[in-house]
Amino acid sequence: MPSSSIVSAFLAMTFPIVVGLACSVGGGTPPKTGTPVTARELIADYKANEVSADNAWKGRALLVTGLVDTIGKDILDTPYVTLSSGETISFPSVQCTSSRGSNEFAGLRKGQQVRVIGICKGKFGNILLDSCSIAGNDISQENSTAKSISTPAPTDHDRLVWVKNSIANKDYKEADKQLTEISPSSPEFEEAQKLKGTVEQGIALQRREQAPRLREDLASDYRRLIADANPYLNYIQSKITKVKSGYAIWATHEFFTQYTFSSGNDAAIVQEWIGRNREKLDDAEVVRVGLMGRGGFASWCYFDIERTDRSTNTKRTTTKADPAANTKHTQDRGAIQRQKRALNALNP
Repeated sequence: MPSSSIVSAFLAMTFPIVVGLACSVGGGTPPKTGTPVTARELIADYKANEVSADNAWKGRALLVTGLVDTIGKDILDTPYVTLSSGETISFPSVQCTSSRGSNEFAGLRKGQQVRVIGICKGKFGNILLDSCSIAGNDISQENSTAKSISTPAPTDHDRLVWVKNSIANKDYKEADKQLTEISPSSPEFEEAQKLKGTVEQGIALQRREQAPRLREDLASDYRRLIADANPYLNYIQSKITKVKSGYAIWATHEFFTQYTFSSGNDAAIVQEWIGRNREKLDDAEVVRVGLMGRGGFASWCYFDIERTDRSTNTKRTTTKADPAANTKHTQDRGAIQRQKRALNALNP
């Protein structure tokens, strides 16, 4: 038995949790041609009866037509590509391995239909093909009986299965996305609606758990933005405060006032940053972004952000008023008293 096949079998059994691990070290001479078969047919045969499929395909050179699903390298740095049957949920895949250092798969892209020639090594998680090379993606080439395959539209049953898998993996956003695609007239709709509450609760819980860290990340990014926009100011800092209905993110500096915000470029920069980060700001429960002065005489200027209505998916928007209209200005009691004493000293 060739050493590459021994390595393939050993690693596939040693790492069964890694689905589709490309374990062959490659290095064999790629066959020039092979028996034409589609990935759909090959996968169907192995799903139906692995013993029978091994008798039919194992050890033979195959010319497999399929859709590119993943492109990568295994733990031995050997390039591989997996071909799907074109179904929404395709397991196993046909995993085609080239030789180490090869650029055979460098030009492929996900979803592309290709033909790959290789030696079938049987099924170890995925159906493995070794010593592979690309035969091209023109399925009308002479002497090829492989049929064109296309990706069918997912059925409502496919979507319901995907919803359940996403919930199990705590990918509630993906589950929510698939739920919205299930037709109200389908038999799966009633069961899908029963899962909706679980999905909404999962999304809300994850959002609350992730919000504090997300606010810190946003505040850090916002500080860098304002610092870059004001290179002449040193020691610009960020600050997070609790406000009604959420949180506010500030960039702070002694120089910042209502005038600097409304007369310079900062207002436009802040509003553009809000537009880029609307979804993240919503997830972080941030409802206000602005600039704040520091010291005894503190002033601030900000934009309020409208939160998304999760029940109607209303789009988030920022207020369109002039920055001065959204300006708050205050003085602390100590600063006022100090100013009065200074004036009294000048006018005894």
